[in-house]
Amino acid sequence: KCCELKIPFLILLITPFLSEGRKVAVAEATRRRLLEFGPVVVLQNERLPNKKIRFKDAWTQINQAGPFKLMAGLRTITQEVGNIINGDLEDVITVLEGGNEIYLGYWEMPLTISGEPSSLFDSGKVVEVLCNHPFQNNEILKYGQRVFIWFEGPWTVKQAEEVQEGIQGVMKSKKDIHVKWAIRDVPEDAKMWAFLIVAGSSGEVNGVGAVSEEKECAVISRDRPVAAPFSFEYPTVIKGQLGKIEGSQK
Repeated sequence: KCCELKIPFLILLITPFLSEGRKVAVAEATRRRLLEFGPVVVLQNERLPNKKIRFKDAWTQINQAGPFKLMAGLRTITQEVGNIINGDLEDVITVLEGGNEIYLGYWEMPLTISGEPSSLFDSGKVVEVLCNHPFQNNEILKYGQRVFIWFEGPWTVKQAEEVQEGIQGVMKSKKDIHVKWAIRDVPEDAKMWAFLIVAGSSGEVNGVGAVSEEKECAVISRDRPVAAPFSFEYPTVIKGQLGKIEGSQK
């Protein structure tokens, strides 16, 4: 529907463990198919850092590091209005049009009761966390063309600049990338955090960014559709309009 109405959207695809056999091939085929129609974020369960933990703990780790924080971060920057310096929703849409392979990064630090950072700020550590999400392929950073960085909380100009420069240092296509940043100095959730969006294309599919008018929208059959905004169960494909994410369980 988003394709038909030309509404900006983002697709989140969660892929299975390699041990799940046929599901792996299906997931890869689905990924390639979805890349033809719009921006796709891929979270890979196989990248679980430690498999010597119980399944319930693994699922908690996957959800907390993956869909929950990433979608919450995206929801904030697409739904918040006012008190924003240097950016808006249109900037996010422009970045997402820079390529159908999307990388999302997230970093946070709790604040003290007085609203100050709870520990010593280290821009290098911030960049390391933002650019190395445990369940995503950060190779996208090597050919990313557009970057959006959202800063929330009591950031100083120097801190934001150091993080921005650090991210650009990680990316290889430094001369051609378009970087946009925004900040909202209203830490309502008692934390200082940053959210990174990188869009690019490795050349796997034709076209970059906008959906081709000559192609039909991708259709994925699902059983037992469930309306569950920001509620995720594996395996799940989340597809929705920016600012209003809809989920379906297969």
